[in-house]
Amino acid sequence: TAGAEAGAPTGGAGSPRPPAPPELPPGSSSRPRSLPLSPATQEGAALAFAAALAGAAGVGAQVAWGRRLTPILGATFPVFACVLAVHLIAIALGSALLGPRAGRRPRRALGLLAVSAAVATAGTAFGLGPVVEAVRTRWWDAYGDPLAMLGLRAAAAAVLVLPGVLLGAALLPWLVRAAAAEDGRGARATGRLLAANTVGGAAGGLLVALGAISAVGTAGALGLCAAALLLAAACALPGRARVGFGAAGSVLALVPFIAPVPDPAATSVVGALYSPTEYRPDDVVTLLARDGRTASVLVRDRDGRLEYWVEGSFESSTGPTDRLHLGLLGHLPMVLFSARADRPARVALVGLGGGLTAAAVAGYAPARLDVYELDRKST
Repeated sequence: TAGAEAGAPTGGAGSPRPPAPPELPPGSSSRPRSLPLSPATQEGAALAFAAALAGAAGVGAQVAWGRRLTPILGATFPVFACVLAVHLIAIALGSALLGPRAGRRPRRALGLLAVSAAVATAGTAFGLGPVVEAVRTRWWDAYGDPLAMLGLRAAAAAVLVLPGVLLGAALLPWLVRAAAAEDGRGARATGRLLAANTVGGAAGGLLVALGAISAVGTAGALGLCAAALLLAAACALPGRARVGFGAAGSVLALVPFIAPVPDPAATSVVGALYSPTEYRPDDVVTLLARDGRTASVLVRDRDGRLEYWVEGSFESSTGPTDRLHLGLLGHLPMVLFSARADRPARVALVGLGGGLTAAAVAGYAPARLDVYELDRKST
């Protein structure tokens, strides 16, 4: 064929035949091997994971403090609003006051901030009693004034929530600085870290709300948030610092499950703002304290009378008045049903509470008695 070299193999139409592939040794694969990740890519992934852990710690601490303060300061929505406002202000202050500065090394700043934030997050959990006592002296002077009471709630939230969040919030700007230095493309690295921080915050809030609080309590959940801050530093630091921070964070994360730290403040101050003339928490003995997914529950003994508290609200007791009206809630419908029906009743009771209404219903031997609770730890 014209244009074909002498001796070259040709196809059926006269076109050159492609050369045969080289023979592979036995046991080898023809698939291309995946190349290892470059050091820059590995470092970028580590910084993104650090940003996610920092976000999880921040939002997790917000959720834990919201649950911790609601039984004490009352009124879920004002407490939530105060904790959220303090959290956002702390993020702004931390980023502005403790963010990157020219001439400072990002790695060293990340380590110092992570340790400080972890200590503040875990340590403020034990400042609850003194803060509530300070608020208590002014609470009833402000009672009836919504703005003054909101201000006291915000002040308590600021003292307890702001230190840990302010220090932890500065981690993200320093991570962005470190990523820009490694990657060389600041805008793209910043976007990845912000996305990781947001996703981590969402995951951390859900994990604390749905799992950590019911498993280890609010103080234990704050300890887990402190551990996440140390692990974030471990991801961002190199060499021995990474190993040290990783070990410290792992140990701190295991402490609430292996050796829970006593948390008397979370139970002893519940009810401190309930009624200063009729009720003092130091006059009772706490027999049971549980943090569930939806509520915190206390059972107390006051001179032989048992009291049942849910989210800081005095729900029932074994006193004569509560026995009467809670018992009537079970007796009246059962008597009316027995008078009009010739078959055993099937009863559904929403909320067990102190069990007085359920006990009254059970006395009529219903065919079936079902009790529904939102949280198993409330029973």
